[in-house]
Amino acid sequence: MSSLTSPVGRRSRRSVDSQPTATAAASFGPWLWPAFLLLSLFAWAPLLYPGYLQVHSGFLPVFRTAELAAAGDKLRWLPTLGATLDPWRGDGPLPYWLALVLRPLAGEVAAVKGVLALSILALGVGTLRWVRQALAAASAPPEVADGAGLLAAAVVMLWPPLLATVYLRGALAEAVLLALLPWALGAVSATRSRSWRYAAVAAAALTAALYWTQAGLALWTTGLLLAWSLWPRAERDNRRLAALAVVAGAVVGGGALWLVHGRAAADAPALDVAAHAVYPYQLLIADWRFALSTPDWKNELPLQLGLAALSLAALTTVLAWGGRPTEAHVSSLRPALGFALLAVAALAVVSTTAARFLWRGVPAMAATVTYPWQILGLAGPWLALLAAALPAVERRLAILPALAAAVALTVLSSYPYLAPRFTQVLPDDAARPALFDGGRVTLVRARVGAEALAEQGPVTSKAEAVEAQPVAEEGLPVSLAWQALQPAEFDYNVFIHALDAQGNRVAQWDGQPLRGEEAAPMTTWQVGEVVVGLYRVPVDPAGPPVRALHVGLYNWQSGQRLPVGNDDKVVLEVAP
Repeated sequence: MSSLTSPVGRRSRRSVDSQPTATAAASFGPWLWPAFLLLSLFAWAPLLYPGYLQVHSGFLPVFRTAELAAAGDKLRWLPTLGATLDPWRGDGPLPYWLALVLRPLAGEVAAVKGVLALSILALGVGTLRWVRQALAAASAPPEVADGAGLLAAAVVMLWPPLLATVYLRGALAEAVLLALLPWALGAVSATRSRSWRYAAVAAAALTAALYWTQAGLALWTTGLLLAWSLWPRAERDNRRLAALAVVAGAVVGGGALWLVHGRAAADAPALDVAAHAVYPYQLLIADWRFALSTPDWKNELPLQLGLAALSLAALTTVLAWGGRPTEAHVSSLRPALGFALLAVAALAVVSTTAARFLWRGVPAMAATVTYPWQILGLAGPWLALLAAALPAVERRLAILPALAAAVALTVLSSYPYLAPRFTQVLPDDAARPALFDGGRVTLVRARVGAEALAEQGPVTSKAEAVEAQPVAEEGLPVSLAWQALQPAEFDYNVFIHALDAQGNRVAQWDGQPLRGEEAAPMTTWQVGEVVVGLYRVPVDPAGPPVRALHVGLYNWQSGQRLPVGNDDKVVLEVAP
């Protein structure tokens, strides 16, 4: 008792309490990758839902995969179906080559969804490995590097720009490019530190692959990789070889693309890229709407950089340069964090209205992307590094409860964005898509008779459909599923002509498209939305049986039909 209350005892206690306590960091060990897989489920589990995504690109990735499967020369093939030929701003063939590998397993729809899911996983794994590598190079403890890598993977896989790329826009090529970026960063870092014998070869190969994914964004990525390879550090390292590997990869990948496809780029129309520049406030708002990009300050397309990512990155920045006592490895980590901070800031500024004069004054710059906000996706790994370095700059946050709280913040802040729209209506024949007016709208699926009724209402079988609504009473039921791939500028009419065995027209239906059995003008459709309507063609029960249907769209003011392929109609055969 006396020892506890004596002055010596009190002095001893104060001296012990005043010492900085060593906080035990969370150690994952063999549980790191199982924890990553469980965490990644939040990001890619929605792709397991039956059917297909209702996204801005519609079924075009599915159609293009089927077209590639039927193409003779797969090396020279470009995904131009439903789009203007532009090898620099358009999609490259690499994502569809990957889908072609998965296609034999379950068809085109599952193959495209599989590539999207693998892109999310590859992005998470690549970021985890690269962040661990960056922290290990700064002599951070292994357990701190593991926790930071796991947090970085959570941030980048649940990052709003990535979720919008996959679940809202359905941009297959951009998803694959974002997945390759952290692997290229890791290869460049390994080349600089000489930690891997073949790192320079991997850096060159990955840089070259970027150009066959989406060449325009690959140019921006090359600039980032080149700057990262030359970024100065405290110690001398192999910067020249890293820069040479990036340049060699760009020359090989971009040069091969130009030799094979580059001469066709002159046919691409000029776009006012600068009109879609981001207003700075849009980087911070949390709205999530199924909307297209519009050239004004009321643009409703989600463009935010993410609450969790920005909050954690801001804390890291303050603690790393705040002038307070820090861990010994923080000084070695600051160069990487500084580059990440500059990269995120530069990409954000260039995408905003502050750089609109550059987009309009430098034609070569505007020729690389369709919208300035596309380059925001390239900031993902850098923002993840900034956010995940928080436990490295503040050791007390490396414990398991603090890491769990940071991961929970990341998941909860992104959870509202993980509710994509799906449709169970799949194309009848993906290899022969009915694209009207060069890809403005497509007829996804058509059903006639009892099958048409089975797709509507509570009936569940053909027999129940026939019993519930005989064909002869109200006309021949026809179910048509349409999908707009571009905003409609006019309310076109639908025509359905019924023909007998001799090709004579015996009945017809004309009018505005239907949703269910209600009129749904085309200007009210959202891009990517599947609109299913039940049409009843007034066929005479006593007349000749219907053997074919001609379906199409036309301008009700001029009577001019929209072209579909080399025709102006889609022919549907009707079984006896």
